[in-house]
Amino acid sequence: MALFCSWGALAFGQEEGEIPGPTNTLFFEALGQGIFWSANYEHTEYGSEHLAFHMRVGFGIWSTSTISSFFSLPITFSASYGDIHRAELGAGFLFYNYSESRAVDGRVSGTLFPTLHAGYRMQKEYGGLFLRAGMMVAQVGDAPGFSADPDDWGFNPYICVGSTF
Repeated sequence: MALFCSWGALAFGQEEGEIPGPTNTLFFEALGQGIFWSANYEHTEYGSEHLAFHMRVGFGIWSTSTISSFFSLPITFSASYGDIHRAELGAGFLFYNYSESRAVDGRVSGTLFPTLHAGYRMQKEYGGLFLRAGMMVAQVGDAPGFSADPDDWGFNPYICVGSTF
């Protein structure tokens, strides 16, 4: 059996342990896809020693008694390239719910809009400290709390800190 496993690894050009296994990350993001902040879970699959694919879901909440309340649900897919220090590029969607506290009609609305992001990530293959920073852009259009021009694009820098396990 060991001979068969060794032969299989050589046949595919990979030695056992060369490509890292899947990893999971829990992290907090300031600004970015969650608008103000978000708590996130991300799953990483490695395609090769340097290329990785990431699937993330998170949630963010922000509220003030005088202005409004927000709920955000960012969902993103991205790819990164590098060793521990990686360049990252991705896209996703943000469900955004906005409620005006002072509005007479209690205006509440939700919208879904696409997001794009690019940045830097520090992530070890097998766990430990996770850092990420970059810029998110989205076509926010006339989403409540944003601009009234449907052609407008908004941007939001982000920084993330968490742990990979």
